[in-house]
Amino acid sequence: MDRKKILILGCGNIGSRHLQALTNLPYDLEIGIIEPNEDSKKIAKTRLIDSNYDSKKHKIIWYDKINDDLKSYDLAIIATPSVGRVKNIIKLLDLGISKFLIEKIVCQSNSEYELLLNTLEKFNAKSWINVNMRYFDAYQKIKEYFKNSKIHISIIGSKPVLGTNAIHYLDFVCWLSDSYDLTLNGELLSNEIFPNKRGDQFVEFAGTLIGSGKKSSIVLTYFPDSNLPTTIDITNNENHLIIDELNDEQFNLSINPNFEYKFEHVSTVTTKIVKDIFEKNTCTLPSASDLYSLHSELFRVFNNHIMKIKNIKPSLCPIT
Repeated sequence: MDRKKILILGCGNIGSRHLQALTNLPYDLEIGIIEPNEDSKKIAKTRLIDSNYDSKKHKIIWYDKINDDLKSYDLAIIATPSVGRVKNIIKLLDLGISKFLIEKIVCQSNSEYELLLNTLEKFNAKSWINVNMRYFDAYQKIKEYFKNSKIHISIIGSKPVLGTNAIHYLDFVCWLSDSYDLTLNGELLSNEIFPNKRGDQFVEFAGTLIGSGKKSSIVLTYFPDSNLPTTIDITNNENHLIIDELNDEQFNLSINPNFEYKFEHVSTVTTKIVKDIFEKNTCTLPSASDLYSLHSELFRVFNNHIMKIKNIKPSLCPIT
């Protein structure tokens, strides 16, 4: 295989984990990194050293901004915050890049999302959203036990991180049930809007978010002042499984699947995703169009909740 060229836009916490994952790919790469922030660069370079990457095998080029030198890249990993992300993707499309692995949340409004979908279609480009639970070995085995029946999932966690985490679990239940018709209800969200560690332009939520569809239902509950482990309870008519996600434990209440649950991190999962994209020209992740309806529901519920609590109508949904 010829040397592949991968671009990372944004190399902070998540972007640097993508970088670590790329160094584990089994072929030579040129990795371009767009990151103007010096602190983020330092973190990324430290993690690069920790990954013991082969500098002879992988050529790394640093950029401060998008420019014409990026025209020949085969894949772009978009790991910037949601603010302004669509504009940057369009700039890269104009330069000729046609494959994108995009972090969630994709953007902050239906109009931005529709602009992205229309522009991707115009350039005949491919996109995948990095809701990567689909790539966990354990979850791929779990899917076999819960297919062809209505599924209910309940997630209980701690800290006010519902805005950040919801899309992962919503996609997860849709993937298990092979249906994307969820309607969300935010009436049980906490009456407090929480700060977001990623900046003042973002907020966070806690409380309970409910989703229902023809083939699945989901309840996500985050308690803001607790240290509970994140547990996932998956049920259908025949099977019942509880997973303690971060402590790598599973409780098989009605089945005894031949696997051990293990949480998988971006620094390893992205290796599998990019390998599939290069070798199969596709991957198991959903496309941007697949996740439009879930994003639209999240925008609606969270913006309505902000309007209820703060008596202001947001023009953008301030999650990332």
